[in-house]
Amino acid sequence: MRKILNFLFVFYLFCDVSSARNLSETSDMEISQIKKIIFEKINLIRSKYGLNPLKNNKRLSEVALAHSRDMVARNFFSHYNPDGEGPVQRVRNAGIDEKISGDGNYYFSIAENIGYVRPGYLRQLNNLKVKRTEKSLALAQIKMWMKSKPHKKNILSKNYDETGIGIAVDNNDNFYAVQLFR
Repeated sequence: MRKILNFLFVFYLFCDVSSARNLSETSDMEISQIKKIIFEKINLIRSKYGLNPLKNNKRLSEVALAHSRDMVARNFFSHYNPDGEGPVQRVRNAGIDEKISGDGNYYFSIAENIGYVRPGYLRQLNNLKVKRTEKSLALAQIKMWMKSKPHKKNILSKNYDETGIGIAVDNNDNFYAVQLFR
């Protein structure tokens, strides 16, 4: 019975039954919808594992957006930009404060998931014909993160209670997503 429930949950999570239009030119409104879907589905996954939902942190989202736009502008795909700055440095440079642990000590814990969805990936997804919609892009990205041990670990970590998501799309309709955790 538990296997059937898990299957149904995964099926619901990754099934695209929306009637949203195809994306040819991605607008800010469509990107907002993709971010919203990623945020909601990540929290749904966390709840399945008995974890508290992540809170959206606007400043983390701004840092994530800047990194996704930087990857598009300078044509790279990495946690580290061509100047050698990683997620911790980018967050610190944005003036985001360190957290205080239960024992009163300061600590700085940041994790980052990055993702890249090219138009052809959606055509190959589960050998199905998947339309390029806000939902299909968001779910494709989440599926890739959940298949990757380090990315899944970030999503399911008890150490993080905030997240920020940034998305950019290049001229070839490639989708770059960054999710920061704090």
